[in-house]
Amino acid sequence: MAGLLATKWVASKNAAVKEDFRLINRNQSFENVLDKIEDKVEDASENAKPSDKEIADMKQCFTNYQNAAKDYLKKIIAANTQHPDSGKSWLVLDEGLVKIDFLLLEMLRKDSNMKGPWPKLPGFVDKSNFKVAVEQPPPNPALAKETINDYNTEGFARLAAKMQGAGGSGERAKAMLTGINTCLPHNRALVDVMKVPANAIAQLAPMFENQINPATLNAQNVQNAKATLDRIKAEWQKLLATLPTQATPFVKTCLALIQTLDQQMASARPARPAAPPNPANKPK
Repeated sequence: MAGLLATKWVASKNAAVKEDFRLINRNQSFENVLDKIEDKVEDASENAKPSDKEIADMKQCFTNYQNAAKDYLKKIIAANTQHPDSGKSWLVLDEGLVKIDFLLLEMLRKDSNMKGPWPKLPGFVDKSNFKVAVEQPPPNPALAKETINDYNTEGFARLAAKMQGAGGSGERAKAMLTGINTCLPHNRALVDVMKVPANAIAQLAPMFENQINPATLNAQNVQNAKATLDRIKAEWQKLLATLPTQATPFVKTCLALIQTLDQQMASARPARPAAPPNPANKPK
């Protein structure tokens, strides 16, 4: 499935008149270039200390992206000069490149530890250069929704896989918290509301595991563990309320985590105190 950058470009293409886009279409697939660099940024977001080779590879991908985008931009400006009555098409394509460039720079600067510089794409022109005919239909308003829905679907599938690849319950809860940032980094509004309950669960799950540790389990720890589990379930309900419909794989994975915690709670039994030793010689 295409990443966010590629789906934004597809949305721009779909918003333009097909006959107009054919005038500027490249032989090379711009979506592939965008997917490649977005995949690299996602990998880099989990790497605190990228190597010199990884930085060099990223810069090469960035150069490839800018070369492809510059070529499209030149063709858009030239087509606008030759066919000004199709200004709506040239405008939505130009705006698509503007949004893609902004998002990519945000990803590189905020979601990765890659050393720049990461310059803005040069060559954009003012919107007033495009003649927008009133009679031309506006872009399909459903496209933006479809784009974010596709992005959420892919992101939650990755998040579920990230949790499933972790170890115990505490590690899966931590993987959920870190994965929200790495798997859905560009849907900031959703990430921000998910992070509060997810952070609470990531702290409570390891606490719960410590409380039911058989080596130190006693009646008080069992009582504490029950209270911690109730708090985890309450935070889960808060988290569940923030999720869009595309989160189904993630919801199933979290429910499996809650079920595991329930099973651990049900099997927690404090060790019985040892019986006092029988006296060697009973008094007569």
